[in-house]
Parts: sequence; structure tokens; C-alpha cells
Amino acid sequence: MDAELTLLPGHTYAQRAVREAYVSLSPLYEEYHASSAKDCHSFFGEWYRDMFHEPDAYGLPCDLYPENADELDRELARFPAASKVKDQALKYLLSHRDKRSKANGALRHTVDFMLRIGARGAPCAEGMRVTREKWDEVAGKSPKQLSIDVLLHALERVGMAFEDHGGDTLVSNRRFPDMFGAYCALCRACEDNKKLGFLFARCDFRALLPGFKWSVSDILRPLSAADRDRLAELDRYMMGLKYGRTIEFEGRYLYTLKGKGIFRVQTGGDEYTFYFRWPLDESRSADMFGKLRALSPALEQFVFSGLCRCNPDCVPGYGVPTADHCLGRVRIVCDGQEGHTCMDGGLTIWGHEREDFESIKAIAGAMREMFA
Repeated sequence: MDAELTLLPGHTYAQRAVREAYVSLSPLYEEYHASSAKDCHSFFGEWYRDMFHEPDAYGLPCDLYPENADELDRELARFPAASKVKDQALKYLLSHRDKRSKANGALRHTVDFMLRIGARGAPCAEGMRVTREKWDEVAGKSPKQLSIDVLLHALERVGMAFEDHGGDTLVSNRRFPDMFGAYCALCRACEDNKKLGFLFARCDFRALLPGFKWSVSDILRPLSAADRDRLAELDRYMMGLKYGRTIEFEGRYLYTLKGKGIFRVQTGGDEYTFYFRWPLDESRSADMFGKLRALSPALEQFVFSGLCRCNPDCVPGYGVPTADHCLGRVRIVCDGQEGHTCMDGGLTIWGHEREDFESIKAIAGAMREMFA
């Protein structure tokens, strides 16, 4: 990891988002070591580094990331994502979530603009030419949150230049002059295949390969070697229990039983969390807690305490008027304690220690017995 991109106290949500994009950059695979691919890959690295250090220059939000963010994230995990929280004491949780979403969205708009311009550009001796019609097409569809003038001015910091040539726009880069052949090809491939569009932000030229498929090893690549080993060992354990496994998005994969999503690994850059869905009604929940209790009363209490709590102010799905009637609301009981969980809210596990992995294996094993 580049020491220059270390998150120091006082960093912003936007810097955190940019850092995640930076650590997720693909290696430059040997088959793409042509000068154009090298320049393009180097440009992405410099671009992300510059955005990290000067997010304001790119029009990214400047909200500071709170020091107690881990605590806020754990509290948020205990409330369904779709809840409309009316309790004023919980408003700060939603503010944290919304600021992170705003920063991620601003970065996404910036990267998406670069993808769409490149997909419509034509490499030339000077760099890349974009017709006025194509430029206006992209600019006209850009979200209002994105200031194109601010972005183009900021990109000059990493060598880019945008010049008017008879109504067309000539794009060049004095620092990475050979980047545009590979850049345009990558942009077109990622726009043509929406399922692989996320590979643009990673500057992953495997998007050009026919039939390329994203894998679990690709998801885990930004993690440390020790974390990759732990998650690979967990994967072998889950597959040994005859769980199914599907890749949901570029940063997460899901283990299933009989077509139901049960356990998810969610990554973001070089960080990750775990999530168990709770697809059990009240009666089967009691059976599940009995299995956990037989393994360890402490494990039973851990799951009971960690399960997302049903929010009475939630606007439920399933076509019912109130949370009391929601089919996803489940009564749970543990050692005389009672509460209601949300099937979709489930249990989020943040720890990465050996005991956390052992707890996950035990819960996964008990859940497997429930679906035997």
C-alpha cells in the first residue's frame, strides 16, 4: 500500500472512497505491457493519488469522517437499511450513512464521466478526439452534482489537456502521452458489457478478454495475504458444508442453501465484513438458538445480541401496513431475553480474529443443519 494514501485523523469520507478505489486497482497483467496500457495504468494511479490528496480540487465532498465510525457502522447494522428512523437520537446514524453515500456517489460520477468520454473518443496522434456531438451527449447526461468544468480543471493536475479543435475536443496528456489507445479500448469494453463495467475504475484490461468472469480470488486480491488465506480457508469450509456460492457484485459474494441467501462476504478495498441473513420464522429461530446454545451459550448470546432489531418505524415490504404485520419480523428469545429481528437485517460480524472465524463456522454449520 502506498504510504502516501494512509488515512490520518481528520480525513474525509471522500478520501476514504478514493483510497478504496486506489487499493482496488488491478495489477498490470503481462499481456498488457504495451506502452499505451502502461501509460493508462500509471495515469489511474496518479489520478487517484491526486484525488486523495486534493479532493476539493475535484469537487468531492469535504465532510470529515468521524473517529467513532466503526461504532456508528455497528449501530447501523442493527437497523434495516430501508427504515425511516423517526427517533431523533438515531438521526446521526443516518447522517453518517448519507455522507458516506454522498462521497461514494461523487466519486462514481467522476469515474463514470471519464468512462463515457473515453468510450466515445477516437485515439489519434495527439491523444484522443471527441466530436462535439459525442461530448455534448455525455455532458448533457451527467448528473447535476458533477461540475464538469471543475473536473476538467482538476485533471490538468495529472497532465490532461482539453482543447477545442474546430468544435471537437482534443484530449491529451503530457505526462502519459501514449495512454489513449488502451484507455479508449478499456472504456468501450466496459460500456459495452455492463456486467464488467466496474473493471474500468480498476483499470483492469481483462475486460477486453472474451468471456472473462470475475472470481472470488479477484474480489480478495486487495486484501492482505493473511486475510486472503483466512477467507480462502473459510471458503473451503463453506463449500465442504455444501453451500452454494454466487458472486453478487464486484466486492461481495454470497453463500446459499436451497436457493436462499444465507451468508455474505462483503469487501471494500482492503477491508471486509460478514453478514448472515436470518431466513427463519419464530419456531425455527427457537430451534436455531437451541443448536447454538448446545455449541456454546456465549455463541447463542452473541447471535441474539448482534441480530438486527426490527424497527417499529420501518416502512415494511410484503404489502402490509405496519411493521407488526411484516412477514420479515421474527420474534426471538434467548435465556429469558426477548426481541424481534428482521429477516433481511440479519447479523453483521465485523471482527477478523480467529475466534470470529470460528464463530462464523459454528453459525454456518448450525444453519446448514436447519436446511438439511
